Amino acid sequence: MRFFKHSAPKSLDTVESLWRLEKLILNSLDFNHVVQEIVDAVLHELGYLKLGYEIMVLTLINKKTDTLERISISKTNKAKLALEKSPIPFHKIKIPLDDQHNLLIKAIKAKTPLTTRDWREILTPAFSQEEASIIQQDLGIKSSLIYPVYSQTEVTGALILSMSKQPSQVTEAERDLVRNFADIVGLAVQNASLYSQLGEANDQLKAANKNLKHLDKLKDEFVFVATHELKTPVTVMKGYLSLIDTGEYGPVPEKIGQAFKEIQSANTQLVNLVNDLLQIARAEAKTITIDTKPTDVKQVIEADLQNLQTLAAQKHLELKYTPPAKLSKIQADPTKIQEILNNLVSNAIKYSDKGTITISHDQDQDSLTTHVADQGMGIGAEDQKKLFTRFFRAEETEGTPGTGLGLFIVKQLVERMGGKIWFESEEGQGTTFSFSLPLSKSK
Repeated sequence: MRFFKHSAPKSLDTVESLWRLEKLILNSLDFNHVVQEIVDAVLHELGYLKLGYEIMVLTLINKKTDTLERISISKTNKAKLALEKSPIPFHKIKIPLDDQHNLLIKAIKAKTPLTTRDWREILTPAFSQEEASIIQQDLGIKSSLIYPVYSQTEVTGALILSMSKQPSQVTEAERDLVRNFADIVGLAVQNASLYSQLGEANDQLKAANKNLKHLDKLKDEFVFVATHELKTPVTVMKGYLSLIDTGEYGPVPEKIGQAFKEIQSANTQLVNLVNDLLQIARAEAKTITIDTKPTDVKQVIEADLQNLQTLAAQKHLELKYTPPAKLSKIQADPTKIQEILNNLVSNAIKYSDKGTITISHDQDQDSLTTHVADQGMGIGAEDQKKLFTRFFRAEETEGTPGTGLGLFIVKQLVERMGGKIWFESEEGQGTTFSFSLPLSKSK
């Protein structure tokens, strides 16, 4: 688990972006590759070029020379032009750590992000005032953000993001992502530096890689065990709350009735979160168990229909199941089918205020397709692109309990059983989720 030094990301979009960037730059241990990925990742992977970010530069402290050195620069048109116009080769730009005027040194010593509209402040004393001003003007750079880079608690360098827009045009979401990205950069540089130093010692490198795999396995095991241990107390809490609700310990005083309902609701959300995280941990560790066998999907659905009907009735929705007279068996895990169905129907109920939710089937010679259709709010075009990603929740669902993990888990389960899942949706008209699974070859 990663703990950021500045603050937790403020949005699920930021968390998802950081997840992608972390996977990207931690995917290699080659120092030269990592430092180049660092300065290209935000601009190219997240499309920040379109937001006015023109150049990103990574600088690192060289303790042997007591200087701050340029390490890598983004592969962008403005960066290429800057290299052409620079009177000093990029890697020879070195700033003494005791310089009193350079803004990079100030940011590193103060351990805080800084902003400037003047390139002279980040290029002094290597460049003259005139040289810095001419290059900045030629490139159309209006401002630069400077973020310290950490390795554990020590500042090891700084990131420079030069933009063709003013600081006032930088959104809080942009600052939030870059601030947390700087922490990932520190870890990436630290890892890459370590393993690059061991590159020539083949035996040591093998031992280090083996150790890295072991640590990764321990991480997966820790997440799994920690989440699994959480499941027991929250489930016990749910049991006792249910007993209190049914009057096993006497009537609930009216004075605390509303508070009790809030506790019940919070516990339900916590149970769902723990279950989802446990499912994710199992998938990441590849320990999730799928036991496929010839399965009567109609029987599975009808066995679970009463619970689903009760859930729908709480919102005054009609739940209809219209299976054909004859259905072939599918090759699937009945418990996973139930989990998939519960998730899709629960979502349909959660995001519907009126109308009917319908479960139906289509069958061809190879597979059986199950449809869950609602008449709810529907899904916007932009949100549809991210629907099956982990932690994603549409903006209009804010305030509705959920983790953004359900559909990600459903997709994993369907695909692990050899099937496919898709959807059709129109805002204000409803959504239909469909998943197909192979027919059983056993007669």
